[in-house]
Amino acid sequence: MSGRKLDPATEVVHLGRDPAKHMGAVNTPVYRATTMVFPTLDDLEASAAGRYEGIGYGLHGLPTVTDFQSAISGDNQVSTSDYANLRAAFVGATCRA
Repeated sequence: MSGRKLDPATEVVHLGRDPAKHMGAVNTPVYRATTMVFPTLDDLEASAAGRYEGIGYGLHGLPTVTDFQSAISGDNQVSTSDYANLRAAFVGATCRA
């Protein structure tokens, strides 16, 4: 993007998106996984303790979740009211899924 300031609503719809990470898909694909295989027992134990860097059990570490977490982490210049709209949209989408 150019260096110009975007409207807050435009910023919100771009948060957490990285098409290069998902073969060009603008929206993060939905990853469905509940059972994970770990390379080592140490990795399994680290996951259980919340210290594993990769995907853990269920929602922990799946790109669908981490991209949303990145969007609402506060590492950007979007206002609180814009976050409220984003969270409401996310809750509505997950309730319908």
